[in-house]
Amino acid sequence: MTPEKHLKLLLPYYIKEYRNVITPNLAQKIIEQPNLKFYPATAGGGKSSKARRCYVKRLDSQFNEEISQIFNNIFRSYIQEFRFFESVKMENTGYDHVLYKGSESQEYKEHVDHSKFNKPRVLTCSLLLNDDYDGGNFSFFDKEYVVSRLAYSAVVFPSNCCFPHAITPVSRGDRHIIITWID
Repeated sequence: MTPEKHLKLLLPYYIKEYRNVITPNLAQKIIEQPNLKFYPATAGGGKSSKARRCYVKRLDSQFNEEISQIFNNIFRSYIQEFRFFESVKMENTGYDHVLYKGSESQEYKEHVDHSKFNKPRVLTCSLLLNDDYDGGNFSFFDKEYVVSRLAYSAVVFPSNCCFPHAITPVSRGDRHIIITWID
């Protein structure tokens, strides 16, 4: 087996899904807040990007305590399985509520979460609040590995250049997630 094939088989092992980590009630409260005001998302040091077509806002602070507990539990589980992450400080970057609108076929083309424009990120966690939309698949390695699309679930993976990932275009409905990084 070539080193490249071996690496392709090994990398998905570090992409972990955690199911039913948020209650449907809390997810709905976050999605259905009155007067949600999203802004066009940016990439590459705050520049608008044709690669990242979605909307973002900081999570309303009324949810921070509950969401913080959820993410801390997820990261603890991940770090318990992969002990070499034990030295990582459990400091996250805060919580972004991200919206992909089906009416605009929004997507995020393949990218990595570690760049020269932000502090070095170690782990990425994306929490899916709903699944009543079409498209919007979370995929890795040029769509070779696709994460299950289950509401109330999260995916965690290393933020480095070995984990290129994308969100395919949403074709119907709206996709809501909360995302954070450990740096």
